[in-house]
Amino acid sequence: MRISKRTKNRVRRAYVDAVLRAREFAHSVRSGNPEPVEIVRLDSRVAYEAYLRGSEAERRKRTIDERATERPDTSFDTPGFCYVCDRWTHFVSGWEFAHASERSTSVNWREHLRCRFCDLNNRTRASLHLLASTGTDSRSARLYVTEQTTPLFARLQRRGAEVLGSEFLRDGTPRGGTNVRGLRNEDLTCLTFADGSFDAILSFDVLEHVPDYSAAFRECARVLTTGGVMLFSVPFAEHSDEHQIRARLRDDGSVEHLVPPEYHGDPMTEEGCLCFQYFGWDLLPELVDAGFSRATALAYYSRDYGYLGGVPLQFLAEK
Repeated sequence: MRISKRTKNRVRRAYVDAVLRAREFAHSVRSGNPEPVEIVRLDSRVAYEAYLRGSEAERRKRTIDERATERPDTSFDTPGFCYVCDRWTHFVSGWEFAHASERSTSVNWREHLRCRFCDLNNRTRASLHLLASTGTDSRSARLYVTEQTTPLFARLQRRGAEVLGSEFLRDGTPRGGTNVRGLRNEDLTCLTFADGSFDAILSFDVLEHVPDYSAAFRECARVLTTGGVMLFSVPFAEHSDEHQIRARLRDDGSVEHLVPPEYHGDPMTEEGCLCFQYFGWDLLPELVDAGFSRATALAYYSRDYGYLGGVPLQFLAEK
């Protein structure tokens, strides 16, 4: 007997609804702490691919679980525990920035799962969790964040952190100065801070927009105190050692595009910001060359905390 596509879709929707109802019930009666987040340190592409092989069965289960979590609605909730708010909550997701293939479309979990209370998404909530896993207390450490107009920076300020943020301004504000909006102007390749000014640096999806990223690495190492850490995320080609250079600057300052240009969202301009490179695993030894003592990728995942989406990666460089 052949089952129609409509019947298959109806059965799938019924299954998804049952899973979600079960989760909602479990969430409503659950007490105590969430399950600990899984964090794995990886120091090379070889280690990463070995990790993938060893976790294949578990990752397959995660994918099924994530697909069951998706809803066709423009916006939908997923119950979970927010590390930043320290409470059970609901995370909001949708279909903006969705991943599309010939077979299906899936939610871009990395940019969604926003907490109903703090408004931080998956990757920014995880960043503070990962920072804490290094032994750095974001409430007492001297922090430099390479952003100043984002919910993450605002949240850090409200938590009472000793935090300094900046943007790369193009309005004539001198380096180290602030404009009429109170935004500080900094160039990551030539920071105005003294040596050893900070205990930690947070930088998320910024370094791909810096043509001379090696200079930025050196500057970040310089302004960190001994024992300090830099936690960051970048577009990453996880199965490549080499970086994928998309554009570079000519001697006259003009841009040479090696592939069709790609622009990412930029809070400072509607035109967006040009992506100069996707990084590969050569990133880690280059960080050591720049003045860090150790550099690793952090693979993490947690259903309870809402850290979904394949194998999320952030990078940790230790001074």
